[in-house]
Amino acid sequence: MFTLFSKLKLKQVRLSLQALSLLLLSVVTSQVSAEKISNSSAENEVVVSASRVPVAANRVGSSVTVITAKEIKDSQATSVADLLRNVAGVAVSQTGARGGFTQVRIRGAEGNHTLVIIDGVEVNNTASGSEFDFAHLLIDNIKRIEILRAPQSAIYGSDAIGGVIVISTKGGTTKPVSNFAVEGGTYNTTKVTASTRGGSKKFKYSVGASRFKTDGFSAFNERDGFTEDDGYKNENVNIKLNYSMSDILDFSFVLRNSKGTAETDSITFGVGPADSNNETFIEQTSGRFGIKLDLLDGRWTHKLSFGESQTDTDFLTNNLVTFLSRGKKQKVDYQNSIVFGSDKSEHVFVTALEREREKSLSGGTTLISRDITNYGYAFEYRHSYQKKLFTSLSYRFDDNDIFKNAQTGRVTVAYLPSRSNKYRLHASYGTGVKNPTFFELFGSTATFTGNPNLSPEKAKGYDAGVEFKLYNKKLTLDFTYFNRDITDLITGSGNSAINLSGKSPTEGLEVAMNWSLSSKVKFNANYTFLNAKTSTGEQQRRRPRHKLYLGFNVQPSKRAVINFNLVHNAGRVQNLFDEFFSTTRVDLKNYTVANTSVRYKISQRFSVNARVENLFDEQYEEIVTYGTSGRAFYLGLSARF
Repeated sequence: MFTLFSKLKLKQVRLSLQALSLLLLSVVTSQVSAEKISNSSAENEVVVSASRVPVAANRVGSSVTVITAKEIKDSQATSVADLLRNVAGVAVSQTGARGGFTQVRIRGAEGNHTLVIIDGVEVNNTASGSEFDFAHLLIDNIKRIEILRAPQSAIYGSDAIGGVIVISTKGGTTKPVSNFAVEGGTYNTTKVTASTRGGSKKFKYSVGASRFKTDGFSAFNERDGFTEDDGYKNENVNIKLNYSMSDILDFSFVLRNSKGTAETDSITFGVGPADSNNETFIEQTSGRFGIKLDLLDGRWTHKLSFGESQTDTDFLTNNLVTFLSRGKKQKVDYQNSIVFGSDKSEHVFVTALEREREKSLSGGTTLISRDITNYGYAFEYRHSYQKKLFTSLSYRFDDNDIFKNAQTGRVTVAYLPSRSNKYRLHASYGTGVKNPTFFELFGSTATFTGNPNLSPEKAKGYDAGVEFKLYNKKLTLDFTYFNRDITDLITGSGNSAINLSGKSPTEGLEVAMNWSLSSKVKFNANYTFLNAKTSTGEQQRRRPRHKLYLGFNVQPSKRAVINFNLVHNAGRVQNLFDEFFSTTRVDLKNYTVANTSVRYKISQRFSVNARVENLFDEQYEEIVTYGTSGRAFYLGLSARF
């Protein structure tokens, strides 16, 4: 609830932002004769997740990984989660077969500490722990994925104390193009995808659809005697439109809908794990309308957007709904950015105002409805000095109608010491806040009681590293140390949730390498060491202490591409539940999974592809008790018109 103090403080913040915008406008207009400044360098990749404005990759002080359209295509991955398994500092865990609940953790943070944004829309499920279930996000029509690590609340608010994953789908083109693909394989799996893109100089469109179906395998481990297959089906549609009314005014619209039905198993009190006639139906819908206005030759930009995401989930037993949840997030965002200066000294000022409302409806026989409204006021300043030293400072004030108002900040630095740019120093420090979820506060089942006395989780974290570009920039090496403390970490305790007193520390090291051995052979690798503890000193669950990834991409001819990769995970712990829901801490077996794929271009229009997942038929578990795929073969045909 508002207090007199907070009202006065909010008024001061609003007035300060307005005054700052007017001041910056006067500065910019007084420099109309100055050279136009570009936010990116032509020779550098642009990153959109690390700031409220696009930034050249070598100017970013934060730790970011980018998965490009070519890497997505060459991987032949089925889902986004399959790709994230290969990223440094990221841990993925899935409850059994395809369609099982899939969590993504960044640098040892919880799954609901990762904010997920698809085409500018925040899609975390407000009715299910403010977490995004990656099980239903297939790779079709996705153009780019960025993984931003460390606390990012100063830019993105709550849900981002572990990091942010920003996903972009393919946009329209001036030249019309249509794609169609079909694939089939092991577990009676079939996938059909179709898309069309086109437009003109002013109007561009992109429409895509896909259908995926598999008989799957048992959600619980078959080696433990569970033999019933648990199937999955998914249907996905996405639309992306852009209209340029003039050189300075753009309108954009995106819409995405995904429906998934997964057969699941369950643990029954007094019985334990059992093959069950259970299903989970989930529908994820998100949309956004945006307006962009560029003034002063592109140096003063205004953005206004209206976004909404909704996740509907039904849990069924013997075809009867036993529990349901409906989560909705609505957001209005206004952003004002101003760029001025010279080649020697470039300045970028950004101010933003946000209104976000979260709603939740969940329960079985009795439904519980809750909602929270939050106002966010953000400021970011970026500075470039002589194209060598790049700094940023971010601040955010959040006014929440349930929780205490929060202030968060972030500082980043990137430095290029030499003209050749053979190495780059980068570092960041940030604070973050994660508010308790509806489920943690109020509960929603007969077996879980909410705790309305929970406090928000608070994070402080930093990272520092050095990037080398050697052999005419054919070899890139990056070493990054990271450290983060979370105070008042929320954890389950019996049939409720509590705040752990004290700090839960995490530290580690990420090493990444990309090497173009020749024009036809590329090798990339990464290694992550992670030491994630609770405030009581226990190792946190489902986080590998050691993770190694190796990948080869070979193009023996203009028509063929061969891809091979493997991932090794070691040092994981997990709680094992018995039939009475008592837990025992167990060590999970280390494992190495390899995958390979081939794509061959038959003609200008047609290509064939083949892949083998779990090439060496590794027997392993990502989550104790749950099964994983054995060796599986897939063959496909694609056409482009």
